[in-house]
Amino acid sequence: MPSLDQDGAASARLLQDPVCQQRPPWLTFVSLEGQRCPPHPFAGQKVQWPHLCRRVTRMTDTPMHLEDLRAYAQGEIFLLSRAGEAFEGLVYNTSGFGPCPADEFAAIDTAQLAKDTGCDLVWKNPRRFWMMDTLTIDLAGEPRELGGLMFNCLADMQMPAGFDPQRDQSALAYRPMQIHRANTYTFLSGRPVFLLRSPDETTWVMQTFTDHVDHSLTESALPRLAERLTLPEGWTYKARTVDRDLTITTHGVAHIVSDNLANMYQGCVDGVNNFDPWE
Repeated sequence: MPSLDQDGAASARLLQDPVCQQRPPWLTFVSLEGQRCPPHPFAGQKVQWPHLCRRVTRMTDTPMHLEDLRAYAQGEIFLLSRAGEAFEGLVYNTSGFGPCPADEFAAIDTAQLAKDTGCDLVWKNPRRFWMMDTLTIDLAGEPRELGGLMFNCLADMQMPAGFDPQRDQSALAYRPMQIHRANTYTFLSGRPVFLLRSPDETTWVMQTFTDHVDHSLTESALPRLAERLTLPEGWTYKARTVDRDLTITTHGVAHIVSDNLANMYQGCVDGVNNFDPWE
């Protein structure tokens, strides 16, 4: 996989190609049985992407597998529709189409994108970096071009009470929420994981970090992140090197939480983890 500071030729060509005529060499689509699949079913086709501002009730049968993801840049767009007093919609992510280019992602006009897609609201999650080593996730819909970049549809969710599209996820810090997706995160043995512990003794494993709030935050600063966090009473943070592979496997509902710097964690809830990394 290309490094963070280098856009491979395959990635550059893909980002310039609105019909996704080829995929990067590190992206593998696998069947539900774990077998390597033929090229992406939409490759080379002039597909007219439908408006996808609706709730998805099932995933596709084409999981996506990505490796070497630690500190790998990704961007995320939420296409949202009103559902009573709340918003719900689809979560699109650049993962699978190369490292997310900062300038191009920042240039996406969410107001124009809402008009183009017919959504009530488009929300852009600040650019962030994966912290697992490998990711397998069931795609929740067709890939599509949004604002000049290619995105995969990874999840659907209802935004939590108090969601403010003018603010980032730090506005909901330490308030657990849910997202609908099917995925497996693997954190390899011998590598660090970064953990929150809530007052109910739930362990939360960092899935992404961002430098959107704290511009000086880098991967190397994560072991001492507690010094930068404003932890509520009863919450604690620590880094730990795992002595075996940690897997977090979600089939439908993932429990997630943000810290006050907008870093995101998945909860070890309902048996999704193969062991508790806190202990």
